[in-house]
Amino acid sequence: MMQSLLALCGTLAPYCGVLCFLAPMPTILEVARDKSTGALPLLPYSSMISNSFVWVMYGLLKNLPSVYMSNAVGVTLGTYYFRTYTKYCTTIGAAKQIRTHFRGAACIIVFNMCLAQILEKDMAADIIGKEGVFYCIVLFASPLVALKHVLETKSAASIP
Repeated sequence: MMQSLLALCGTLAPYCGVLCFLAPMPTILEVARDKSTGALPLLPYSSMISNSFVWVMYGLLKNLPSVYMSNAVGVTLGTYYFRTYTKYCTTIGAAKQIRTHFRGAACIIVFNMCLAQILEKDMAADIIGKEGVFYCIVLFASPLVALKHVLETKSAASIP
């Protein structure tokens, strides 16, 4: 019974991950339609790219197609969300914020590519896997950066 449940979870997990990556789509389509990001934060989209890339690397190192393929969808969608956000973001200081997020994501990507090349495969996978857990927490906590704005305006419109 337990083995069947584990097998079912293993089969469903990649599909559930893709559904999570699709969750911001209505918000981003609204941003594109309105041609404005309003008070939405950028962090959920930049952290999606970073988090997904780390898991793609982990999946490749461990030869787990369900991990790297589902997270490749996350990298692709995160990039689309990030690009759409940056296209319609007109808030004061937006260019600096976008550069900072872009550089942060790029550093994470380059760092993990270097780890995968420099370290022994199992050691790199172990470090990247632990790093992935951290970035996953950041990804799911990232909408909370809008909490101050939500409390000030008494509106949840800025939560993606």
